[in-house]
Amino acid sequence: MNILAGSTLKPKDEVERKILERIGRWTVRLLQHRQRTEDLISSDEVIAEDRTALGNIVGERLENARKVRQLTQEELASKSGLSQSTISRIESGEKLMSVTDARKLAPILKCSAKFLIAGEK
Repeated sequence: MNILAGSTLKPKDEVERKILERIGRWTVRLLQHRQRTEDLISSDEVIAEDRTALGNIVGERLENARKVRQLTQEELASKSGLSQSTISRIESGEKLMSVTDARKLAPILKCSAKFLIAGEK
């Protein structure tokens, strides 16, 4: 690949030409690396957005199930062995519900752990 093709730089001799070629290849690699880094950063942002959306959906599902059973967060916490702050953080989407948490909550809410996590009956 001729990096100097179309360049305004004119090497004076073979050594300078090789140096310019090497600098050109490094520049191309740097630009490729920068693009991969930017792609990774934007995919991390998408993952974070998806995680937030998932947390909100699961949290709403838990809150609705709790309200259908006419339980307060404190009552649900007491019956499940989870803390009230954990229940609150899950409902607000701040914390994702673990499978262990779902298994503790499901019998109290008279639903399946699968329903709490994935919405499946």
